[in-house]
This record gives sequence, structure tokens and C-alpha cells, in this order.
Amino acid sequence: MYRRILFAATVFVVAGFPATPVWARGLSALGRDEKAALVAEATAEARAQITRRIRALPIDAGITVGDLAASSPQIDASLNAFIVVIKPAGPPRWDATDTQVEVVVEIRLEAVYHWLKGLDPSHYRSVTVAAANLAERIAEAGDRSIRQVGRASVGGKAPKAVDALPMLWRTSVLPEGVRAAEDSARTYARCNLLRQIKLLRVNAGVTVEDFAAISKDIADGIDKMALAAKQQGKSVLRPRELIVDVTVAKPARDVYTQLRTLHGQYYKGTAVTDGDFALLIETAGSAMLAGAGSGVPPGRFLTVGPQTRAGGPALPRRPSWPVKLSATGKAGVAIKGKNVAQAKLKALRQAESTAREDLARRLRELQITAKTCVGDFVCLDKRIDQAMTDYLQTARLVGAKIYDGTGAVAVVEIHTDELWNMIVLWQRKLAIRIE
Repeated sequence: MYRRILFAATVFVVAGFPATPVWARGLSALGRDEKAALVAEATAEARAQITRRIRALPIDAGITVGDLAASSPQIDASLNAFIVVIKPAGPPRWDATDTQVEVVVEIRLEAVYHWLKGLDPSHYRSVTVAAANLAERIAEAGDRSIRQVGRASVGGKAPKAVDALPMLWRTSVLPEGVRAAEDSARTYARCNLLRQIKLLRVNAGVTVEDFAAISKDIADGIDKMALAAKQQGKSVLRPRELIVDVTVAKPARDVYTQLRTLHGQYYKGTAVTDGDFALLIETAGSAMLAGAGSGVPPGRFLTVGPQTRAGGPALPRRPSWPVKLSATGKAGVAIKGKNVAQAKLKALRQAESTAREDLARRLRELQITAKTCVGDFVCLDKRIDQAMTDYLQTARLVGAKIYDGTGAVAVVEIHTDELWNMIVLWQRKLAIRIE
């Protein structure tokens, strides 16, 4: 009798008795793509946690890494790029049902301070760091490291679930407002990434910005490349204020490869060669170029009056600005010699530049309140002025042509929603009272 039972049990196991409980059979059958998505979500969570800890690291008396990054867009972008390439410490750990995963991310303190030591001194702005202080921090770091664990599960894959939002966001913002804030943050992050790309050097005498100035087709290609950058990790909704932070990134190798393609298609000069890009691609390794941006929910999606924190200065209602603002620029075609095409191209560029200057002037004249215009607000802080410059880069050319063979006209336009979001963002960040 016992032998028959033992034999039957043995056959049942060999036949493939499931290792997971019956209730978990449907959940454990995850495909490769689903598992990869969960691992990516857990990794992003771990990196977000480690980012907060790195930004809180002290450098000098009263100065943290976060203070230094906030003082300079270049340093902030460099920090984001440094964090993006931090690799997980070991393979992901799955639970028994393959429905929950843990990813551990770890970085040595010494590596963080060495990154700070390697920053370009020209990127320092209002906050500076002495080399002696960094040397002291490196010596103190020893073998210490920062270690964070990120988790993701099948039931928690939707990061925008109501329960996952901070309390302030749940009670103050409609779901559409969260998405609008993220879209705004991604726009500014891509502008910051574009600025980082333009600062890159193609060779000893030419930057990407110089390379882009040679041809409008090259400049447009670089703009499109930055606008196509993907978000890295989840959006970070600040728990005590209605500001969301996102990071976008592109592998440096992909950037150089696309620049090489643009060079082959449109470049006619001799200052930049195909070999320059080949060398950059070969030495790029796994480096990432990143841009960080912040956004706020538009006022129409708020369920309570907009304010920074409890007792913070309230922001006026959104002015009745037009949804889009446009400007027109004109220029004459100065034909010298036989190169008519070059003269027309130069006139079109000049017309576009004139249109952008006029658009910037008109934007600065927009009234926020009866006593304050956009130009007044921008002048309050150099960081706001830089944000305004980034915003102006989002203006797009909607028309350009040569008329009568003697003149050029160009029209550019921009959405004013992004300008208002920028004003709200900095009003909340700096607690500015607008009269």
C-alpha cells in the first residue's frame, strides 16, 4: 500500500508538479519583456533613492552636493549623468513566485567625491568648492559606500496609482495635472540635454554648437535628437511642494553616431572630419548624457489655490495670454559674387534670428499682474533667466521663404503654457511674492 502511494507521488512530481502555489500560477508566467520592465522600475527606484542621498552629502560647512548642483545647470546635468550609469550591485533578486523583484544599487563615497574633484572649474557659479575640502572628504570616505534597494512588483507597476502619489498631490492636483507637470518637466530636461550636447567637443577647435551653426539641417537634426531622448526612471513628485523632477538621457555613443550621420549628409567644410566622430564613438564607452528638468501642474488642474507650502506666497491667476505667440522677422538678400544660394540661406537665417529676438521681447513684455511683467520676474534671479533662455529654445520655425529674390521672411511661434509653468515653478522654488 505505502509503495503504491510513494510510486504515485513520484510519478506526479516527475510529470511536472508546479513549484509555485496554485494561486500564483497565473502571476508567475511573466514574459521576458515584463520582467525587464519590472527590473527597470526597481532600478529606477533605487537610483532615485541614491540620488537623494548623494545630494545630501556634505562638501563643506553648510554646503552639500545638492547645493552645488542647484547652483549650476552644467554640474546638475553632470551629476544626473553620473548617477544614470551607476550599475546594480549584482543580479536582480526575484521572490518565489517571480512577481516581485529587488535591485540593489551601490556606489562608493570615494567615487562620488572623485567625480566632484573632476568637475570643470568653469562650470562653478554661485557655489564653489575648494580642492582641499574634496581631498579631505576623499580621505574620510575610506571603504564606505551608499547602498539602496529598489523594489517593483506585478501589482505595483502603475507608478501613477492614486495611492502611490504623495498626500499633497492626491488632495491638490487632478490626474491630468500630474501628466501635464511631467510633460513640462520633460521639455525642460530635454532643453538641458540639448545644452549639454552643444557643449561637447568634436575636436580641439570645434564644439557641437559650432558644428550646428554651419547648417540649418544639422541644427534641426540635433534639436530632434534631443527631443527624442527618453526619460530615465520614474518621475519624482516632491512630497511637500507641487513640483515634479524628471531626468532624460541618451548614450553618448548614440549621440556621436547621429552627429556622424548628420556630418555625412549635410556638412561641406573641412574643419570637422568623419574620423573625428569615429574616434568619439570608439572612446564613448557606456557614458551617458543627461538633462534634468522640473515641472508644475497648470493652475486649471489644481483643486486648491496654488501656493508653495503652508503659508507660502500665493501665485496670481494665470493671465489671459494667447495660447501661442508668434513673431515675424525679415532680412535682405545680399548677393555677392555668383553664390546666390548661400546669400539666400544667410538671409533666411538672419530673418529667423530677427524673429526670435522679437518673440523674446514680446514674451518679456507680457504682464503677470498689473505691476509685474515677465521681464521683471526673469530679472529676479539668474537661474530664472537661464530657464527663460531654455524656454525660448522651444520656439519653432513655422515658415520661411524668399520673396522677389531680394528679401527673406521667417515666422516663429511658441506656446505660452510652458512660460506660465516656468513662472509657477520658480515662484514656488524661491518663494517669490508677486505684487
